[in-house]
Amino acid sequence: MSDNIRITHDELFNKNVDDIILKQEAMQRAAPSLVPTPLWRKIIFSSLFFMAVGGCLGGFAGWLVLEPFINEAVDVNGTIDDIGLPPMIEAPGARQLSVRNMRVIVAEKITKVQGTGEYAGVNSVGDLKTGQTVSMSAMILDADREVLLCNRLKVQPLSQKQLNEPPPNLRDMARYSLLSGVLGFAVVGAGIAGLIAAADGLMSRNLRRGLLCGVCGVGIAIAGGLLGLIPGGMVFSVFISLTTAASDGMWSSESVSGLPLLLLVIGRSLTWGILGLTVGLGQGIALRNKKLIINGLLGGMLGGLLGGIFFDPITKIFANTEMSGQAMVSRAFGFSIIGLSAGLMIGLVEMLAKDAWLLMLAGPLAGKQFITYKNPTAIGSSPKCEIYLFKDPDVEPRHALIHKVGNRHEIEALDTASGTFVNNVKVKRQVLRDGDRIAVGQAVFEYSERARRDK
Repeated sequence: MSDNIRITHDELFNKNVDDIILKQEAMQRAAPSLVPTPLWRKIIFSSLFFMAVGGCLGGFAGWLVLEPFINEAVDVNGTIDDIGLPPMIEAPGARQLSVRNMRVIVAEKITKVQGTGEYAGVNSVGDLKTGQTVSMSAMILDADREVLLCNRLKVQPLSQKQLNEPPPNLRDMARYSLLSGVLGFAVVGAGIAGLIAAADGLMSRNLRRGLLCGVCGVGIAIAGGLLGLIPGGMVFSVFISLTTAASDGMWSSESVSGLPLLLLVIGRSLTWGILGLTVGLGQGIALRNKKLIINGLLGGMLGGLLGGIFFDPITKIFANTEMSGQAMVSRAFGFSIIGLSAGLMIGLVEMLAKDAWLLMLAGPLAGKQFITYKNPTAIGSSPKCEIYLFKDPDVEPRHALIHKVGNRHEIEALDTASGTFVNNVKVKRQVLRDGDRIAVGQAVFEYSERARRDK
């Protein structure tokens, strides 16, 4: 039997052949010329980058709100009226100064003493004498009894205006400090959570989604921060007690070092890890996505742990400078680092946990990666779509859907005029394979998936 295919004259010149060829050409689309995505776009559109930046800015915003209520440092100008031994405090070299009717505890390992001008020879607690005029930065030990612990003391001439300025109201300052302590975690956490949750929507130019996720993130973080005060406070109190025991009863955030510093860092890290659990929940809950919720929980906790590790060492670094307002600056850096760590960890967990994703090769967000969290994942010009293609006249509000079917993903082209193409061929529904290129309107995506073992 011959294997030759015979085509008759009538079949060759049948008008239906032209129709079939035209249909086949319509099913194909010329491959667009793709311009390599610049490295800076890949970096900016990476979730590791924009979530870390969002978290950092959120921590800084939280610090801006919180800082006016923090009164950890009390500045006092006055004359030393009396020097004696502090009652009920056993520490080598500790003394109690009487300055403006307040009792100020100074100790060699806690207080940095410096003399200027005519007092240039003063450089230790033992050099202090009655009648000297001093400027001090101290922390409140007992507001009702007006007892302070001095961190920095400068012996220097003071003007009459400085000597006559009203003494600080320690009770009011203590109330503000208590308020900042109670609300601090919630305020800073809300700033971090809000900008992390909003980051992806804002980078995708989907302001509606960004606002929804941001508001949801702020609300959840405030509630979680307040609820986390109990377990977080208990953990931190235990490590504060351990730090105090290891420091022989007296220490400050500036003076602590060695084992006491390690205990303080561990306590701070665990506390922020507990409070960080709610920082990454905003996007997942706003979008009602279980996988995003899990990623947010894990990433937020890891970010809190990591950020808490850096907080006290940063305080130590600034404490060793002569920078004005160093405590304020160190808190700004500390909260920003916590936010950066939280965003970085949430982005990292998201990258490690993804199964399939689309990388935009051409379009307004070239370099942006879209992870297929939702089943189905919608592609279209509506802000309600998971992959939002804005200002493209060839894209319908709901243009195509990506379904997860078992271990595979399939793309379904909805009824649209311009169509959906995979590897330059128009499709209705097709299984996607790693490396496939999808064209929707003017946008081109590359489909990627994590290596899997088919069952």
